Amino acid sequence: MVESASPQRPHAPRRPARPTASDVPAAGRAGRSPRRSAPGGGARPGAARPARSLSFGGLTISVRMLEVAVMAALLAVMLVPSIYQWWQQEQDYRDITARVAAAQARNEDMRQQLELWKDPDYIDSQARARLGYVKPGETQYAVTDPGEDHQAPAVSAAASGPDRPWVQLLVASLTEADSPGE
Repeated sequence: MVESASPQRPHAPRRPARPTASDVPAAGRAGRSPRRSAPGGGARPGAARPARSLSFGGLTISVRMLEVAVMAALLAVMLVPSIYQWWQQEQDYRDITARVAAAQARNEDMRQQLELWKDPDYIDSQARARLGYVKPGETQYAVTDPGEDHQAPAVSAAASGPDRPWVQLLVASLTEADSPGE
């Protein structure tokens, strides 16, 4: 047998139970008016009340569930436009942020081009390439397009082959073999 390690405390003396309204006869409650029943049919506040419900064509819905559904619908009607507007503003913000980033990149490219145009050697090379300028004493050579009729010798040699594609030759030979001998 295992004994408890804690010492036992003496119990406090119990008070006598208070009489309830049902213990005292109505005549003994002098000066008191008789209790009135609760509006819910005499049920005590702690007692469970019967659930109220509505029935529509065989479908029974509790009033509390209907109240919750109406409140949820009102909340949705109030919040959906605000949430949509917030979403649109977020989209606009992302678009504007992307446009700002693109403009900053374009500005950086323009700054680099500006730095290049400050160099006299770059200006000289651009004048030669774009405008065809030459320095005094230099000879400029211009290559002209020989035209569509001109073919390089390597291209003209490689172009030799049958006059018609092999499929047309095959069809022609089958047509010739199918016709009676003439």
